[in-house]
Amino acid sequence: MFYHQFPEYQKFFNDNFSLEFRKKLLEIEQSDSEINSRFHEWRTRKKDHPIDTLVSGKEKVSVDFQKMIEKFGFPAEKKVGYCYHKADIIPTFVILV
Repeated sequence: MFYHQFPEYQKFFNDNFSLEFRKKLLEIEQSDSEINSRFHEWRTRKKDHPIDTLVSGKEKVSVDFQKMIEKFGFPAEKKVGYCYHKADIIPTFVILV
């Protein structure tokens, strides 16, 4: 059954899933997480970080996200490896395997 439907799954994957897009999204998420951690340390006075460094870090995350959207489109479920189907979110790898 899977063998006969493979062309359909392959077309879905090729049309909706970009490894370059996913890599860029994960890089932005990691960068955002690091900046948020530093901001929290600064806000709770656990560490002193220059506010201009925190602001410029957040600006970079915002600019990188905007560039990613311009290149790949908004990160909807299909583009990041999930497919909304019959009121469920199903990981795409389950569909493709």
